[in-house]
Amino acid sequence: MAEQRKNKRFNALDNALVFVDNIPGQIVDISKGGLSFKYSSLDNMPKDCTRVDILVPEINYYLQNVGCSQISDTAIGKLTQYSNVTIKRRSLKFSRDLLGSRSIEHLVEVVCGK
Repeated sequence: MAEQRKNKRFNALDNALVFVDNIPGQIVDISKGGLSFKYSSLDNMPKDCTRVDILVPEINYYLQNVGCSQISDTAIGKLTQYSNVTIKRRSLKFSRDLLGSRSIEHLVEVVCGK
């Protein structure tokens, strides 16, 4: 299947976090169109999200209420070989009010450490 992404994805800093209703996930990658993050099945992550907060603690960067919509939420593996805890990956698309704006370019640079 051919890659359908419009925007190049960049790996996030290891400590870049996204919060959905105050529940953290580790950002995996980000683009001008959206981001993906991973989290544990124990985290009780809400099924839907329309707003997230983004934190990059090493530079004291915090952005609240980033509009988004969920694209996918899939299991990617187990925490350990003998664990019942599943690691999941959720992909989000940024809302239209953020897309194409100068702030989205800045957000990508901050989350990637550029």
